[in-house]
Amino acid sequence: MEITSEKLLIVEGKNDERLFRAILKYLAIDHPSIENVQLIDMKGVKNLRGLLKDLVNAPNFHTVKTIGIIRDADTNQKGAFNGVCDSLKLVGLSAPDKNMNSSGNAPKTCIMILPGNDSHGILEDVCLSSLAGADRGVDCADVFIECIKEKGLLHSNNLSKTKIHALLSVSKNPEHRLGEAAQAGYFDWSHTAFDPLKTFLASL
Repeated sequence: MEITSEKLLIVEGKNDERLFRAILKYLAIDHPSIENVQLIDMKGVKNLRGLLKDLVNAPNFHTVKTIGIIRDADTNQKGAFNGVCDSLKLVGLSAPDKNMNSSGNAPKTCIMILPGNDSHGILEDVCLSSLAGADRGVDCADVFIECIKEKGLLHSNNLSKTKIHALLSVSKNPEHRLGEAAQAGYFDWSHTAFDPLKTFLASL
């Protein structure tokens, strides 16, 4: 594991990495130091513990000042938070007592369980909130999904991902996934839906 920055941000997957890279670029306008954050893809939440073990054993880990970890709540916000805390403690790092709080120093650790505010859900829910009420077609996606459901053709168990995919499929670049769409400017980072996320990132 190569450490290239004193600020690390660990995220769930490649799509997340691309989206957060886009947000960090936006934030860097007012917070220049944020551009130096090193993004690390944990390649799934089950790999977090092993990744943290590799990090603390890296030759230059002593240079790290901040470790931020972002993952989805899915259906269990408390369980997701406790899981991250347990992983931090198992490798000898401090863990915050609350979502979006920080703990310790050298390195400081901080956790954000999405969509934030102690709610269940995923990153896509934050993105959908930014599109709702902005005439971006979320209501049309709802109608589409309801129609598919009535015909017995809905096999997805994650409606938020389904809605995002439906909206992106009619965008200028229909082949884009969430992270690619974020980098292409599909989302308005100034929207209040992203405020908790921006506050967390700016605190790294």
